[in-house]
Amino acid sequence: DGFYDDFEPDLLCFINLAQPVAHHLHELKGARTCFIQLFPRMPTAEAPPVFMMSSGINLPCGCNRLLHRLALGKLFVAHLDAGSEIQRRRHEAQLAPLTKEALESFMLEQPSVCAWSPSVFSGYTDWPASTRTVGYWALAPDEQLRTFAPSEALRAFLSAGEPPVYIGWGSMVAGSTRAMTLLAVEAAMLAGVRAVLASGWAGLDLAELP
Repeated sequence: DGFYDDFEPDLLCFINLAQPVAHHLHELKGARTCFIQLFPRMPTAEAPPVFMMSSGINLPCGCNRLLHRLALGKLFVAHLDAGSEIQRRRHEAQLAPLTKEALESFMLEQPSVCAWSPSVFSGYTDWPASTRTVGYWALAPDEQLRTFAPSEALRAFLSAGEPPVYIGWGSMVAGSTRAMTLLAVEAAMLAGVRAVLASGWAGLDLAELP
């Protein structure tokens, strides 16, 4: 309780998973907010939610927006439940109950910063004008070296030729570890580049190669 009483932010930068809390603090405290997209998460009529894209689902006539709304309901079902902590706090503060429609509106109304290259994806045409694609975010090289000690094998590989391309999906999971590993290796071969594969949550593993 003390956190909500004492927290007086000048600006809240939030990712998708923190949306219910950011929405609540925005209304409770009047805090300015900015939605941070590490990959496309803002609702659009032009494509389904990102986790549905590999399924081939793509609805016509703007109906993809409905899929985004349903996805918000599934993702935040615990927060949307009438007995949840955030709903209790909203009732005590005399705020309207949290709904998936409110979360969708909140996401579209806030300024958004997209942390990927506009050369890779410039965004959807129905996204708000306040959306900005600013390029990938990365620690400075000296900061990276302070927090990561490359193995001798990696050092030897890096010094043995042209700078490699990094391939990884971070915290994204894969339906097939083998298929994703093959995709990464084949892409590097077709591009004619050396590559460093980060296994990540997708579990990329060179042992999967034929």
